[in-house]
Amino acid sequence: MANDGSDDDEQAPYPVGYRKPPPEHRFKPGETGNPRGRPKKSRNLNTLLEAELDRPVFIKEHGRHLRIAKREAIVKRLVTDAINGDHRTLALLLKAGRVTPQPEPIDFDIGSDADLEAYLQRALAARRKEALDEPVEADAEEAPPDVDVSE
Repeated sequence: MANDGSDDDEQAPYPVGYRKPPPEHRFKPGETGNPRGRPKKSRNLNTLLEAELDRPVFIKEHGRHLRIAKREAIVKRLVTDAINGDHRTLALLLKAGRVTPQPEPIDFDIGSDADLEAYLQRALAARRKEALDEPVEADAEEAPPDVDVSE
């Protein structure tokens, strides 16, 4: 006979087996299976640097004590050094200004002049409708009286 961990003298009140642990190994009421919780995610260099640059530092400026972020204090120091004639700092600031991403210019590709004219007529008709609170139909063939479409 196979030994399943139970004695013949002792009769278990329920079968012990797969997904049925013995009572002494079950979670007690109010207890969790993961008491310490999920481990915190390890932080990489960028997150550590961001956290440190966001921490406050106290500085004295114009006789006043200020509490500012470390990144702001660094920028203030760089600008002050550049103004005082430090050429390396000035070059660094100018380079950083060029590296800062500028917004891309928006390219409005409306298409042909006929498409543009039709769009403008619809827009003007919608404006008139809003202003007069009346439905105004835009005629695709005729231009609005205040728009010169001659070439």
